[in-house]
Amino acid sequence: MTEDNELVSPVLSSAYEPRLSIVLPVYNEASILRQNVESIEKVASQITRDYEIIIAEDGCSDETSRIAADLSVNSSRVIHLHSDRRLGKGLALKRALKACEGRIVTFMDADLSTSLDHLHDVVKLVDNGYDVVIGSRHSRGSCTRRPLFRAIASRTYNVLVRFLFRDSVLDHQCGFKGFNRQVLNDVLDETAENGFLFDTELILRLKLKRLRMIEIPVRWTETGERNSKFRLIPDGAIMVFKLLRLRFRLRDRAWFASRHV
Repeated sequence: MTEDNELVSPVLSSAYEPRLSIVLPVYNEASILRQNVESIEKVASQITRDYEIIIAEDGCSDETSRIAADLSVNSSRVIHLHSDRRLGKGLALKRALKACEGRIVTFMDADLSTSLDHLHDVVKLVDNGYDVVIGSRHSRGSCTRRPLFRAIASRTYNVLVRFLFRDSVLDHQCGFKGFNRQVLNDVLDETAENGFLFDTELILRLKLKRLRMIEIPVRWTETGERNSKFRLIPDGAIMVFKLLRLRFRLRDRAWFASRHV
């Protein structure tokens, strides 16, 4: 048993070094977790025999923890990271990313909004030398199905980020990204955002390293459960405040005077 009663099951031998690590942040996903992990395993096994799936369970109050533990018992490639308390998506992700052993590391939304077909694309691109691969719902060639309000809110957010940080990335928050683990580990300890803005800060800090980064169009379908989670006035105001705070943290960096590919 680890700090905060965080459980890791099963314990893998030190000789097990998977080529591909897939992190799945989850919070109260009992209704979909089992079938979605099985879908991920099916696709991952087509790519490589050396993979691990890390379920980053974030203090769930439903049956998610029990299901995740059961999945880890029944598959040696599934690892369950449990927390008794709610950490927030960013901190849960950071903890899981640090636990990854694969040379290629990916994370994706638990509801599999992004088509799993793109997992092949991410692995191939990192294999070919890219350090960071960003799934994008706003790049040319993407196919996105979501309510109009959510689409407008997402585009507005990304325009604001590009304005504040002189950034060229079109979609910072799509929950589908891949990394060379070595470069990822170099910046995880620098990140301070533990919630919604974790993805954005991670990209900005990786950009500062001037790594090989590519944004790829994805097929993305929003599930019904997501529609009620964002409240325009309070959440929008908090988001803007946190972006300004992040800009203040990075204010002395050469980032603001540079242009990025």
